[in-house]
Amino acid sequence: LIILNMGIFVLLIKVEMEGIARLSFAEGARWCVSLENQGERKENIYICPDEENEVEGGRGVANFVMKWPESKRQCNISIIDLKDITRNEYVAGDVDEFVPMVAFECRGCDIVDFKFQDPFTIESLGGFVFNDVELDDGEWADYDEENDESVMITSVESKIETHSGKGGKGGKGKKKKKKG
Repeated sequence: LIILNMGIFVLLIKVEMEGIARLSFAEGARWCVSLENQGERKENIYICPDEENEVEGGRGVANFVMKWPESKRQCNISIIDLKDITRNEYVAGDVDEFVPMVAFECRGCDIVDFKFQDPFTIESLGGFVFNDVELDDGEWADYDEENDESVMITSVESKIETHSGKGGKGGKGKKKKKKG
């Protein structure tokens, strides 16, 4: 019997927006993260909400499952909803605040970093929707012709925090910040 360490990790983002009402992750967006466990590190891991993988030993399913190359231990990650905490959008009133976007229940690994990889959906203050917006270089700008206004996102930041699990499905853990 192998007991895996478990934790809940929350991705928070902060951006500066001009002419934008909301930024949201596209439906079914993949989350690109870096993982660590006992000195091993794995970069550019994609966690997909639509994928379900069997967890070794008949312990159910998870959105992501892998074995660490050196230790041969399995880790798994499930995307979970932390009621009244996580949400899928960053709105104009959130500027200069870190907002919790998604939570992950992790067994046998820690999420230590996030990369803006998959496209986002952005809605201008005038209501025009921009689809497939890429923020991997940390900024984006365009022009809303329907409403004759420029739109821009700059200073894209993210961080990962551990969470106690209160307010949603999950276990217990210490609340601490991890820079990402």
